[in-house]
Amino acid sequence: GKGNRDAACEKFSMTVALTLVTGVVLGVIGYFTLPALINLLGADEELHSYCMEYGQIMLWFLPAFMVNMAFETLWITAEKSWNGFIVSVINGVTNALLDWLFIGCFGMGVMGAGLATAIAHLTAALFTVVYFLLPNKSSLRLRRFKPAVLKDIPGIFFNGASEMLGTVAGAIGVLVVNARALSYYGEIGVIA
Repeated sequence: GKGNRDAACEKFSMTVALTLVTGVVLGVIGYFTLPALINLLGADEELHSYCMEYGQIMLWFLPAFMVNMAFETLWITAEKSWNGFIVSVINGVTNALLDWLFIGCFGMGVMGAGLATAIAHLTAALFTVVYFLLPNKSSLRLRRFKPAVLKDIPGIFFNGASEMLGTVAGAIGVLVVNARALSYYGEIGVIA
């Protein structure tokens, strides 16, 4: 909003890099804590194996998920909300087609569902990163940033705190619904 495009591009680039690094760190932590988390949520042996299979795929691709989700907001910041909408549609259609291919045609089950979701998000994230690396008509571009811009990290975290709380609240809601479905209907209630 201050009209300093160079500073905006540096902060934009640092935000994307920080999101990617955070995704890697959380993915590694999640990968090693996943079995305990699944047990904590009360999954029996069969459901545990499904959760591990799906969860490990999700955690390997967590950086792509996080970058993709961050760009949902950053497209708007770059004054290209229509592009963000198109990428979201491509993501959803890719996911649906890969679900059909991996589950319906190849019989890959839970692994196919996980791979379809992961590849769809990775495709969307790569498309978006390439768009912002190449010359484009948006107000922002990805580029190298100077170490001095790292001082802005606390402000970025503070600014994103409300969005994070909303996302965490939604995730807790999903956990509660799944726990209730598991207690009332068993595994089929959660799988459905």
